[in-house]
Amino acid sequence: MDPATNTVEDLMLRICHQEGIENSTAVCLYTVEDLMLRICHQEGIENSTAVCLYTVEDLMLRICHQEGIENSTAVCLYTVDGMPLTDDPFFNTWSLKDRHIEIGSELYAMFTPKENLRPALLVTLQEITDMTGEDNVRCHIMLKGDFEVKVDLASDTLRDLRQKLSDESGIPAHVLHYKCKRGGVGQTLLDCGINEESTVVFSLSSFPDERQDIKEFYFNDVVPSVQQSQKGLSAFFSSLYAINNREQRSGDVLNKVTAYI
Repeated sequence: MDPATNTVEDLMLRICHQEGIENSTAVCLYTVEDLMLRICHQEGIENSTAVCLYTVEDLMLRICHQEGIENSTAVCLYTVDGMPLTDDPFFNTWSLKDRHIEIGSELYAMFTPKENLRPALLVTLQEITDMTGEDNVRCHIMLKGDFEVKVDLASDTLRDLRQKLSDESGIPAHVLHYKCKRGGVGQTLLDCGINEESTVVFSLSSFPDERQDIKEFYFNDVVPSVQQSQKGLSAFFSSLYAINNREQRSGDVLNKVTAYI
């Protein structure tokens, strides 16, 4: 998107198209400075303190209150480049500073019925009764850093590791996701190839890590902007298939394959 040639209306239409909602849905432009000044005036605090204390969810609630939005309507925030800021409820609990929203930042607010939004799963909180273990495993959580967790590699499962990491980091277990290359969540850490020298990387999301069915993922519904031959499209899809399945296959020969029919 070229800021020099695209208008604000173009950006609004693009956001509506990406979110699959009608163009009649309202879109407003806010500066964080305007909202922070309003908040600071009401609360009697400095602007810099507000950025550290207030969460994205607080900002959304303030906007809804300011605009008189009903409970049946939700607000979605976007950067001026059209990047969504509020599509994951977990990240909405982060402070404005942690989400890199600063004084003077410009945000687009879109008001849409709540049924248009993807709801987060209702999860029952679980308590860890046994935090002991003879082994140490390093876990890296995206945007949060490294954590050392005590486990028993021979008996603890990935589910146990995730619960212990949740207790250690303070992050809810249901938003911690690990893509297991070997084994599953019910198998032991050793069965999954995890040892004391491993760094187990977790991503963050309020939604389950769902993978599309392979037939659905490779369904040919692409409409190229430039006309392509059937051979050209076949080469494209075979390359995509080869790249996606590279981790599941072993051998140096297949690792060098760009595409196959």
